Amino acid sequence: MHSKMEVNPANKQSAASLELLLDLSTTIATLRDRTALLRSLFEKLQPVFGFHDVGLFVLTPDGRFIADWAARDVAISPSFDNEEYHKLSWQRLAYPGPGLAVLVDRFKQAGQPVVVPYDDAYVALFENELVRQECERVITASGYRELMGTLLRAGGQVLGYVCFNSLTAGHFQAAQFDLFQGVADQLAASVANILAHEELQQREQEKTTLLSISQAIATARNSVELLTVIREKAQRLLPFYDTGVLLVDAQGQFHYDLAVNLPDWDPSASNNALHAAGLHRVPHAGSYVEYVMGLLAQDGGPLIEDYTRRYDEFDYPFFPILRELGFKEGIVTELRSGGKVLGTLWLNALAHGTFSPAQFGVFQNLADQVASAVANILAQEEILAREQEKAALLNITEALSRSSNRREVLQVVYNHLRQLLPFDGSGLFIVHEDEDFHQLLIHSDEMAGDPTWPIGTAAALSYRGSAAEWMAQGVGVSPLRDLMARFPNHPHYPDLQAAGIQEMMHGPLSSNGHIIGLFCLNARRVGTYSSEHLRLFRHVADQLAVAVANILAHEDIVAREREKTLQIEANHALSVNADWATRLGRLSLVLQAAVPHDYLVFCIGDPQFPAVEHMYRFERIGHEEYRCLDAAAFCRISGLSLAEHEALCQAARMRQETPELLQGAEFTAFCQRHKLAAVAARAFGLHSQLRLPVPLSRGGQCVIAAYSRQAAAYRPEHLSLLVRLAPTLGLMLEKLLAYEEIQSLNEQLQQEKAYLKEELQTTYNFGEIIGSGPALQQAFRRIQRVAPTDATVLLEGETGTGKELFARALHEASPRRAKVLVKVNCAALPAQLIESELFGHERGAFTGAHERRIGKFELAQGSTIFLDEIGELPLELQAKLLRVLQEKEFERLGGSKVFRADVRVVAATNRDLQREVAEGRFRADLFFRLNVVPVRLPSLRERPEDIPLLAQHFLRKYAARFGKALHGIAPAALQQMQHYHWPGNVRELEHLIEQSLILSESRLLELAQPLAPPTSNSVAFQGEWPVRTWQDAERDNILAALRLTEGRIRGPRGAARLLDIHPNTLDTRMQKLGISKAFIQQR
Repeated sequence: MHSKMEVNPANKQSAASLELLLDLSTTIATLRDRTALLRSLFEKLQPVFGFHDVGLFVLTPDGRFIADWAARDVAISPSFDNEEYHKLSWQRLAYPGPGLAVLVDRFKQAGQPVVVPYDDAYVALFENELVRQECERVITASGYRELMGTLLRAGGQVLGYVCFNSLTAGHFQAAQFDLFQGVADQLAASVANILAHEELQQREQEKTTLLSISQAIATARNSVELLTVIREKAQRLLPFYDTGVLLVDAQGQFHYDLAVNLPDWDPSASNNALHAAGLHRVPHAGSYVEYVMGLLAQDGGPLIEDYTRRYDEFDYPFFPILRELGFKEGIVTELRSGGKVLGTLWLNALAHGTFSPAQFGVFQNLADQVASAVANILAQEEILAREQEKAALLNITEALSRSSNRREVLQVVYNHLRQLLPFDGSGLFIVHEDEDFHQLLIHSDEMAGDPTWPIGTAAALSYRGSAAEWMAQGVGVSPLRDLMARFPNHPHYPDLQAAGIQEMMHGPLSSNGHIIGLFCLNARRVGTYSSEHLRLFRHVADQLAVAVANILAHEDIVAREREKTLQIEANHALSVNADWATRLGRLSLVLQAAVPHDYLVFCIGDPQFPAVEHMYRFERIGHEEYRCLDAAAFCRISGLSLAEHEALCQAARMRQETPELLQGAEFTAFCQRHKLAAVAARAFGLHSQLRLPVPLSRGGQCVIAAYSRQAAAYRPEHLSLLVRLAPTLGLMLEKLLAYEEIQSLNEQLQQEKAYLKEELQTTYNFGEIIGSGPALQQAFRRIQRVAPTDATVLLEGETGTGKELFARALHEASPRRAKVLVKVNCAALPAQLIESELFGHERGAFTGAHERRIGKFELAQGSTIFLDEIGELPLELQAKLLRVLQEKEFERLGGSKVFRADVRVVAATNRDLQREVAEGRFRADLFFRLNVVPVRLPSLRERPEDIPLLAQHFLRKYAARFGKALHGIAPAALQQMQHYHWPGNVRELEHLIEQSLILSESRLLELAQPLAPPTSNSVAFQGEWPVRTWQDAERDNILAALRLTEGRIRGPRGAARLLDIHPNTLDTRMQKLGISKAFIQQR
């Protein structure tokens, strides 16, 4: 019998191990996928070894990192601990380093599998505090007790290690080491195969991707399309978060990131942050990018940059933003095309270890394609930029050629120049080298409505030694901080700095070899302007200079026209028939258009005219509305008493010698010296002033002071304009002062103008001249001889001798008697109105000329013009009258049409014109033209024989008018009249008879008061009654008529009928003389 042989247990275990290893080898030999490998490992070995889960740690090819393949996919081992490891990102850890590297070294030293307990010693392997804490938490939570691990070796190279984890201490035994090592060897071979397979796949994918990128880049026509290709396709090659294409300009001054200049294309947080920070152009010299490009030139290939280290090494403007966004590292290489370095290509990551040297080849391949595309795009953009530049320059040229004022130039700068040059503000200064000042003309931010721009255009600045003179040396770019250091007192620079301006591009504007201005573009970023910008700026500055020169010439013409209009308006304002306050108030409105003011003072100092107030003040209370402030109103507003005000006014009566522009400290100092000005400044909030002295005759002066509530309201041209207006204003003021004494007569003439014709018809009898004396007959004979001719006649004689009657008699005896005699009293009209009165004016000839007016010479065509009081004609108008007499032609004021003058001229005067000529008050040539046929009219003293005839004539005239029957003149009265000297001549005699007739109570005319002959030193009669003025005599005459009619004015029995004047005229006379009916009734 054969005995049964028993199998050795050790042999049985060895056979089982071999069978397991064979099965495992067969299963994983063809696997090319990590997940499939791990699933097979878990399914076949877990029943044998009884582990809880598996760890498969594989080093990267460069040995910098180690990754747990099991943690890459939670589904492989859905245990709690594996999920936690997955959360810890143990799928990729830095290597060598603390922790796992210690295990690898321990496995190497043992040369066989090792069992490691999960105790405190194991946790202490991990020096990183965060990793250690998380590792301890996972071990505690999962219940891990020990691991069995060993190295993975293939081809003599350590690929990593494999470990089985158990929840039970002592689970793994030394008897399992051989089988476990065999599994590890099989597993190492499979990992090596998978890694090789993945590398082949990666190479194929890289080739495919690079081909796709190459094709896409070849069709990229601009920066947007190129960046789109990089962003969408390059991530198939390399893992990156953000890309950067940093190009260096042709001069090597700046570098810029394509994506930062295209925020709409790349709306990522990083790009938006860089764009918002203004990093469009960064100075290249000494920058971090220049440093890296130096390293690339030395190494000749890509580099991996550790940003976390560079952040502290370089003060680079990109770094604060990149640090905040969490950028950790980047891979960079040169962009070369045609042997020229264009810039650098950067790929950035948020984690260390994203890039490795193994990626250098594919990255350089990508960079070469990008460089080629960038070169093509830059060339295309250069061509396009040149075309756009030509179009923009042409648009600017055309727009400037159409610009006729500063506002239109401003629109060109803001609307068209932005297409050509970048700027955040622009300034155009006008330079006046001869007057040593410059001023800001316009800046674009006014048009943009930028509320952060604080600079105005009012202040004028000194030119010599200024920043403007320095900038006018040539076109250049200057950092604002350098300008502030060079010109620390420039008033604009602090405001520019506050507005964020950091850089200025500037250059002169020249015309005909002279600098006429300065143009500046301001930017809020340093490095905004390049040499290319400077080239374009020169073109624009040349065109702008032509436009500014034309505009300044046009403005000069307009200013001259406006100044002429202003002079006419000022004349008209002062010529109105009104009181001084009204006249000067109108002048304030006229000056407001040219010299804006909130408070205007006229100080008139002329002792010859005490009736004129010393000071007139006008406060602006509306757009075109002023109020005149008398002393009481000023005191009420300022808080002064009338006594204090009078004292300050007396102190202010000092002579002003030169014009002044007072602003800032100068205005403050002026107010400290002049207390009245200080009170006004405080009361009305005034901060600047213009003062203009206007000299008057006889040593008088009018000082005009214009105040503004703005601190810099006035410029030198304002003062220059007032200085040019001073002669006109002085002439007008002198004329007004000269006529101040006869203002009442002018007002009376204005009020009685409507009744002048009726009064002339009823007051005078032009049909006869009473008298038979030889002196009068001689004048008659001379009139009779000259009347049939057209010769000019000059009537000379005292007041009241009947010059107007003789002029009418001459006209009635001439061939021109069929037409009306036209009369002009040269003394009754202001000088500024005589020209219009004589020659007429066209519509719009001056302010207030709303319609055309025919002058007296034109009205007298074919007739006779009587120029009474010709000696009062101003010198400036005598020349124009001389032209009419010589050339027989004239023009209307404001017109160009020449009128022929078919007019006979009869002039009259009570002055000695020969003496006036000798003293220079009358033109000699005009006197000779007027004195062709002189006719002297005798005074009543020279014809006493005519007094009875005249007295009887006037007695009959007024007796019929007043309805009184008198039989003659008392002999005593007639005797007194024959011995009286009659200074008022025939007019005085007529008024005496009229007065005596009204007051006479007998049948014979008795004189109302005795007449006395003159003494040697008095014009009064001897006796009780002195000679009275004509105004007093007229008042008594009207009072007598009112008493006779019991105060009745109108009607058949009214005083107007008795006096033979129109009732309205009598009302006017009574109002002028202060006579009221209530006064008559009381009497």
